[in-house]
Amino acid sequence: MCKTQLHVALLSSAVMGHLIPVTILGNHLAIHHNIKVTVLAITTSSSRVETQILKGHSDGKKVPIDIIPIPSLDVSGLIDSTTKVFTQLRIIVRESLPGVRSAISNLNPSLDALIVDLFCTSAMHIADEFNIPKYVYHTSNAWSTALIVYTQIFDKQIQGQYVNLNEPLVIPGCIQYST
Repeated sequence: MCKTQLHVALLSSAVMGHLIPVTILGNHLAIHHNIKVTVLAITTSSSRVETQILKGHSDGKKVPIDIIPIPSLDVSGLIDSTTKVFTQLRIIVRESLPGVRSAISNLNPSLDALIVDLFCTSAMHIADEFNIPKYVYHTSNAWSTALIVYTQIFDKQIQGQYVNLNEPLVIPGCIQYST
């Protein structure tokens, strides 16, 4: 049997600021590029919006992608009140990897690519196990993108470390807040 439609999985961490852009990317790939998209979403079940997205609805409309929730495991024994949020997210993803592997192995048709969000890079070895290409999707806001683009200018203009500056960085296109 000839496979005519690409099948891509998008893996999202348990952060609404990542789940929403991942589902938007998935919808875009499905609608505009005729790609079968499966979103593997590590979940927290902590919000009504997350629950609505995981049920495959956006603004009351059915979305053209498949969404498979990957339940996050209890990591309370691995973190404490001093554990930084970034570290907590990485631990949640690491502990969810067996569920991700299982979900990928059960997908039909098999995957042509795995795209992970920035917090899920520890899952990239799973793509190697299944011999599929892997990519990282970096969600960002306009301010972060402007900073990344403008960093090469700062490197030429600023001597030393940015953190040692007495004044805030002025980034074109971004609002400068006074403290």
